[in-house]
Amino acid sequence: MARRAMSKTVAKTPPSFSLRPPAPPDDGFLLRLYAETRAEELARTGWDAARRDAFLRQQFLARRADYRARFVGAEESIIVIEGEDAGVWMVWRGPEETRLVNVEIRSDLRRRGVGGALIRGLLEEAFRHSRPVTLSVREENRAAKRLYSRMGFISRHAAGGYLQMEAPAKTRA
Repeated sequence: MARRAMSKTVAKTPPSFSLRPPAPPDDGFLLRLYAETRAEELARTGWDAARRDAFLRQQFLARRADYRARFVGAEESIIVIEGEDAGVWMVWRGPEETRLVNVEIRSDLRRRGVGGALIRGLLEEAFRHSRPVTLSVREENRAAKRLYSRMGFISRHAAGGYLQMEAPAKTRA
């Protein structure tokens, strides 16, 4: 009888990482990171580089203003992986929920366990206070939706191209 190898899911040990507050010189990095997250979508427009850049800058500034208006007091951090600026993390802690407002990691530094470690820590913190964790994710972002589902988030509803997800307070990561 042939033996089949049993596969075991092993939790990734993330590389060394930390969070630091953003500073004005980080604006260029944050704009480039935002542009990277929209590159595939904008490639389909057929726009020239100047038009894409203008659109990205306008959208980046609009999103920043929207986040600051809707999530007053949110904590924004630069994710640093092994000494290198790698992403952005924004969390709002409200009276009834904890909201993962934004997480973006450079594509060359993804899938190393950092995002999962950050989310697990956020879930543990929120659950200690009996609060759910909520977030929005683009409906087309299959990788992020898989990650959030594995971490206990469930879909609530979709609107405007975004899926609203929640990890109820009773869920454990």
